[in-house]
Amino acid sequence: MDTSQFEAVLERGSDLQKPFVLWLLGRKEEARITANSVAAKFEDPTVLISYYDLDSDYAAIINVVETSWANLDDYELDFPGFDFGNFELAMIARAYKMAGDEDNFTDAVSRLRASLAIQRDQGSTHGTLLNSEAYLAMLVGDEELALKKIEEFATYGIGLSEFSRGNPIFKPLEADRRYQAAVAQIEAYSTLEREKLGLPPRDQGL
Repeated sequence: MDTSQFEAVLERGSDLQKPFVLWLLGRKEEARITANSVAAKFEDPTVLISYYDLDSDYAAIINVVETSWANLDDYELDFPGFDFGNFELAMIARAYKMAGDEDNFTDAVSRLRASLAIQRDQGSTHGTLLNSEAYLAMLVGDEELALKKIEEFATYGIGLSEFSRGNPIFKPLEADRRYQAAVAQIEAYSTLEREKLGLPPRDQGL
């Protein structure tokens, strides 16, 4: 398994990328420590929310939220999420769902729907919005809508790596042929773009 490009990110990349690269490399404890360090450095708790979602540590997400903000009103004052998707709020909703906290789950989903609707009303059509819409669909159990959003996002090609790398929210779709075809389309585009840069295809083990 060639990990040279991931190692290069650890050496020269953005600090914000490093916890996730370490996680992909299987260096989970180091990744967790780095995520906490980066969140403290940038005074940004959402770094931890994103990391713990990837690691399926829902109790940790709830702890970050409830120790950083008094409630979701305060969270949205800091991170209104009216542009470029709204991943962290989706992750917060999932954490409450997995914890069986129906009230906070419903509240977070309602806020997520509203933020994505505002983006649509503003004319947004970018892939990150589609990704968030697919995440929302999975949260509420609408796998058909999630598949449609993923298929639409696949037309954007590169940038959907969290699907092919097994983001836990999408695991129920992994055996679906439509999902597999979308991931294959994304990987094919990624390979073409990497060839332009003189890079080998991304290692499928990462």
